[in-house]
Amino acid sequence: MNQTRNQNLPDFGDRYSANRTKDRLRREQQNKGHLPSDGQKSENPRDRNPGGGPRGGPGGSMMNNQGPSRSDRPWNTDSDNRQNNLRGSDRGGDPRNFSNNSNSDRSGSDNSAPNNLPPRFKKMILSQDGRLDSNDNGGHEVSLKPKTSSMIFKPKTPSSLPNSAKPLTNNQNILDPVPSLLPSGPALPPASGKVMQAPIFIEKKHNKTSQNSVSKKGTTREEVFAKVETILDALLSKESTNEALEQWKDASFPNAMTQTAVNHLYKVMLEKAKDKSNLDLVLAFVAQMAKDGVVNNVHCNEAFMKMLNSNSNNNFEDLAVVAASAIAEKIADFSEMAEQTKGTSFPVYFLALKKLLTDWSRERLQEAFDESEVKLLDLLPEAEKNESVLVKVLAEHELSFLMPLLSLKDDMESQLVSADATAFAAWIGDNVEAKYHGNPDFIMALFQVVFKHIVDKAKETSASETEDSNKAGRAVEAEKELLDKFRHVLKPFIADKPKLQLAAVYALQMSCNALFFPKGLLLRSFVNFYEMDIVDEHAFLQWKEDVNETYPGKGKALFQVNSWLTWLEEAESEEEEDEDEED
Repeated sequence: MNQTRNQNLPDFGDRYSANRTKDRLRREQQNKGHLPSDGQKSENPRDRNPGGGPRGGPGGSMMNNQGPSRSDRPWNTDSDNRQNNLRGSDRGGDPRNFSNNSNSDRSGSDNSAPNNLPPRFKKMILSQDGRLDSNDNGGHEVSLKPKTSSMIFKPKTPSSLPNSAKPLTNNQNILDPVPSLLPSGPALPPASGKVMQAPIFIEKKHNKTSQNSVSKKGTTREEVFAKVETILDALLSKESTNEALEQWKDASFPNAMTQTAVNHLYKVMLEKAKDKSNLDLVLAFVAQMAKDGVVNNVHCNEAFMKMLNSNSNNNFEDLAVVAASAIAEKIADFSEMAEQTKGTSFPVYFLALKKLLTDWSRERLQEAFDESEVKLLDLLPEAEKNESVLVKVLAEHELSFLMPLLSLKDDMESQLVSADATAFAAWIGDNVEAKYHGNPDFIMALFQVVFKHIVDKAKETSASETEDSNKAGRAVEAEKELLDKFRHVLKPFIADKPKLQLAAVYALQMSCNALFFPKGLLLRSFVNFYEMDIVDEHAFLQWKEDVNETYPGKGKALFQVNSWLTWLEEAESEEEEDEDEED
């Protein structure tokens, strides 16, 4: 009857169902007193409950320990078996019957037990020829151990192993690296004597902080100063520039310290300049170093600029000697020295010119200065930048011959005080050389002198009027009358000469700027010079577009005459249109 019950039980297709069935059968046998001995128990690990609790799986019963099994019930009929089969099908299991794997009551189920197993368990116990293995515990137990022919037990072939896992060949030494693992590089003999490729090592460079690196530290400023002072002391004691030059070369100043050495040389030189002979000797040494290429002009000019900036006691005389030596030895030219000394240090430039005058001839200095095209007026500070100050400075240094037109301006002003226009024109013809007649500087000087004379005389004439309105009107009329008298003096020098006419317009601007641009004065002057045909309209329009920072006051001048220049430009365009229509 147990065999029938076992065959009718559903098979849920897993090992938990099988374990549950064996537990139930074991309990039935215990109740009947047929519990097998320990030696008869199955040693299959799957028969044990690892959790120690009630056995069962999906579809298993949890009532195994609470009462008799369902198979012991007398009312358990075939209909119940069919319901169990249906429930097993609904739960995803196989409705086939299964048998227990107990060691007891095997007489009726030995032949049918393998057929009742799920397909995957059947496949596991099949032999290699496709038949059930009856020698494996009678075909009743399922073995999960892989077959000996499984790929799990097959060793990997040498082709699938990494190179490091392959066995060594007979001729290969264990000390030799694998050639395929080495990077490309020059071949070197290994320990075994074979020629193999040597590995490439990348060495990381570290900052050298050893004592050797500290001992190779560059020359300090103090060491440079000490060497320079030693060289100068030897120079002044032996008075030999050649020996001093060799000592400078032996000092081997680093390139980064050469400028520092030259700066200190100039500083010490000026400190020891109380004796003029010492200063001349050191300057000769500097000139010899520059010619020999030990130092260059940039080093000397930078050192000179530093001395100028640190000249707090206004020691212009010694600096002027250094500047004159630099110009004479072609360490710096007139333009470079003028750029360095303009502003508050302008006396150095004029003193240097005076020093050159004593060393050179007057003609040589005049020629060199004219070639440089230096504007001495630009050297003066902004507060003192006017020609009257420049005239005084040139006279103090006996350099008036460098700007003869500027001194000529003073002579023309003196002549206009006592002479009329005709006598003034005659004096110019007798005292001004013809080579200056076409010089823009002479034109500017001439127009400034005449314009100043006209304005001063007009003020004197209007001063006799008692009412202010009459004074202003009388001054305007006096300006026109006086300009008409000097018209024949001014026009011949600039007629049909655009460059000189532009210089004349700038002369009017400079004159009004010196007077701080009185209201309406520049506009009246432009109109009078234009109406009297002294200056053409093209010169005024060119002056409007010209950019020249040499002559101050251009912005204020344009503010006063801009409307009139616009009208002049429109009138000129209308005249050109009329001429085109007539043609």
